[in-house]
Amino acid sequence: AHLESSENAKQKEVLIKSLQSEKDDLDANIIGFGIQLANADKTISEYKKTETALKEENKNKDDKITYLSLDMNDSIEAFKTEKKIILDNLAKSEQEKSSVQHNCELALSNISSAKEAETKELNSILLK
Repeated sequence: AHLESSENAKQKEVLIKSLQSEKDDLDANIIGFGIQLANADKTISEYKKTETALKEENKNKDDKITYLSLDMNDSIEAFKTEKKIILDNLAKSEQEKSSVQHNCELALSNISSAKEAETKELNSILLK
């Protein structure tokens, strides 16, 4: 009975040591998982900071695109207005040129008629 009891005590001691070893392994695993979780939280935090920075950068780029688009549209409108003014001035200049040309033709015609009249008058005087 004493041998059986001593054997039983040894088996219990081995079992206790085995369970203690398992407990130590589980505690080590828990610590390891805690470290992994802390690292994952740190990584998630860094990703969120990066995401926030990228969103801000995209917003700034969108704002710049909007500003440049509005500025470009304003410039296009200004160029259209300037083009219209230039075309209007060109049309006026062409009308003035046409008017001056017509006046010159009339003046040349009048001069030519006057010269013809003078020539006829001179011829009639000379032939008398």
